[in-house]
Amino acid sequence: MCGEQGKISFFVGLYFALFFAVILYASIQIQRMRAASLYLEDALAASNLGAAMVDLREYGRSHQILVESPEKSYEMFQRLLCKNLNLDENFQPMIDTVLGGKVEVRNFAVYNVEQDKLTEYYFDKYGNVYVTDFPKDLFFAPNGQIVEYTSIYSEVETRVECFPGIYVKAKKGKLVEVVNETVR
Repeated sequence: MCGEQGKISFFVGLYFALFFAVILYASIQIQRMRAASLYLEDALAASNLGAAMVDLREYGRSHQILVESPEKSYEMFQRLLCKNLNLDENFQPMIDTVLGGKVEVRNFAVYNVEQDKLTEYYFDKYGNVYVTDFPKDLFFAPNGQIVEYTSIYSEVETRVECFPGIYVKAKKGKLVEVVNETVR
């Protein structure tokens, strides 16, 4: 009879050890996904800020902050994104990171906000630019944030390994404002 209880205790202990191992592994994977999210967000913020090439002549004349050339800003954003995420010229990770494949720029937009209007320069995933003027009312970026000042929005998509051999699509968008703090 004692031998049966020893076997039951052994199997119950083995079950709990396996259960806790699975929980530990899942929590490590969740932390890995969180790290990938923060990694992408930081790279987007830094790349957006670096791409915000302000028209200094306009700022000197009117104290309005406007992005001088959205096309050049888009090119600068792409170069900076490659550097910040350690990507090659084809947007593939050069070293083994949390990113599991090519990084695609899904959306890039420059919002120049003037006195009474907002001009959106929207670049699609193929690099085509669309220019649209809007009244300076409530205007929302694709991530739901209100655009009040000249801003840059970008959104990327890539694959992230959630479990060995299993990848999920990860999408991250970031809006950065280019604003003179004395104006706020």
